[in-house]
Amino acid sequence: MQQFSHVLREYRKWMVSLPLVNMLLPYALYICFGSIAVDFIVKLTYTIFPRIFGSGIFTVFNFLDSLAYFGFWIGFWLLLAAKEMKWAPYALFATVFVLIFPFTSFSLFIVLKAALFIWLGYLLLKFTASSSYSEVNEREITL
Repeated sequence: MQQFSHVLREYRKWMVSLPLVNMLLPYALYICFGSIAVDFIVKLTYTIFPRIFGSGIFTVFNFLDSLAYFGFWIGFWLLLAAKEMKWAPYALFATVFVLIFPFTSFSLFIVLKAALFIWLGYLLLKFTASSSYSEVNEREITL
């Protein structure tokens, strides 16, 4: 845990030094969970209306799905440097839910990706509950 707190401290210093990141940092939580919500809405729409949206006519939904994917990763990495880092494991758990959402078919890739996200989310949840996180959070974040 102590090693990860050192890595996290240096990561935060590096992220705060970038002007664009410094501007986006207060919105990290909204970017991360908003992109998860957009991804869920797109998958829900595909599940409810498979004939209409499965034909490939609506490329807007494909664009939104791609935007949500990259938005999640941008928001997650920003969230690791923000004050609200305690929400990062829940973002991983929500991503797992959206990943396996229709609950109708599972491939090996989806199962392994879900297991990896759950494991990383558990480790991150353990870290945010530890004393190393509270020390890093009290000393380092001055946003």
